[in-house]
Formats: sequence, C-alpha cells, structure tokens
Amino acid sequence: MDDRLTDPSRLTAHILGRLNRNGLEQCGGGHPATDRLAASAVLLLLSTCRSGPGPSSEICLVLNQRSPQVRQSGDLCCPGGSVAPRVDGALARLLAWPFLPLGRWPFWRHWRRERPQAARFLALCLATALRESFEEMRLNPLGVRFLGPLPPERLELFRRRIYPLVAWTPASHRYRPNWEVQRVVSVPLRELLDPQRYVRLAVRLETPPPGPVP
Repeated sequence: MDDRLTDPSRLTAHILGRLNRNGLEQCGGGHPATDRLAASAVLLLLSTCRSGPGPSSEICLVLNQRSPQVRQSGDLCCPGGSVAPRVDGALARLLAWPFLPLGRWPFWRHWRRERPQAARFLALCLATALRESFEEMRLNPLGVRFLGPLPPERLELFRRRIYPLVAWTPASHRYRPNWEVQRVVSVPLRELLDPQRYVRLAVRLETPPPGPVP
C-alpha cells in the first residue's frame, strides 16, 4: 500500500504539488462555463476517520448521503451546491484573508498575479463549496485547508457543470447534518482505491422487433 495513504502530511503535500503542476488550464482555468450551463462547486473533502473499534485512524473521503426530503435521495455526494453569485461573491472577497483557506493556500498569489479573472472565479467556487458545506453538515470553514482545484465535470442528465475543489479538514470536527443530509459517510481511501472492491456490470436490454406500420 502507498505510504501516502497512511500519512496525512505526505498525502496533502503530494496533492498540493500535483494540482499545482497541472497548471491553470488543466484545472479548468478557473473560468466559468461559457455554454450557459448552471455552475455548482463541491468539496472533495479528505480527513481522518476511525478504522475500527480501537483508537487507530486512516485517511478517508467525506461524503454526504442525501436525505429522503430531497431529489435523488440516498445518493452519496460531495458536499457543495449551486453558485449564488451575490452571496458567494461577497464571501469570496473574505477568503483571501491570511487566516482563511485561500489566504493560506500557497499558490493564491500566483493565481491572482497570472490570471486575475481565473482567481476571482476560483474564489467564488470555493466560497460556494464552503457555504454549502456549512449549511449541509456544519463544516467549519476556518478549519478547512484548501489544496487546489480539479478539472470541471459536465453532467449529462442536467444542464450543469461541477467544479470540484480538494480540501483537508481535521478529524476532530463533528458534523451536524441538516435536513438535506441523512448522514455523513467516511470512506477509507485505501478501500476506495482498491481495484478488488470494484466490479463491472453489463446490462443487455432486448427489445421486440417493431411491428407493422398501420
């Protein structure tokens, strides 16, 4: 097993380096979608979780399970949601303060200097993801360490583009889900990345031949 999966310091340093080497363009360039798709931002949230009845812990991906009161209930999803330009725009301006996630991110000055428009949109997305995560599970934004953006993903079933942002939060945080979230689920990375835990299911649909046209 990769030692980085058991060492939070090494893993976060590795993620910081890899996301920075990808450059602005491969991370979506920080630009909003130009095809009139709605924008959402989510946190790919990493933390440590207990790995058994004892005191031992391991690195996990933190997900939400959607409650029966929302669409797609029971699905697992990353915390986050739709961009609210007015509210999130105001919050985004605060995130660059030295004690907040963007201000602590080592590449923030480079983004602002090289691509100011991209930097503003990145701040907007991070503000959205942090606001939604606080609403959904009471994630404390002051304890979040921002590691960098991933390339955006376009949904096929909805006219929406998702902007994922990688972050780390301490294990000491206690989540309190709101009505949108049934429970918070922590999935160990070693299990998530284990090929033996995946199967491929092939579904074959047979349709009757078309009948005569009247």
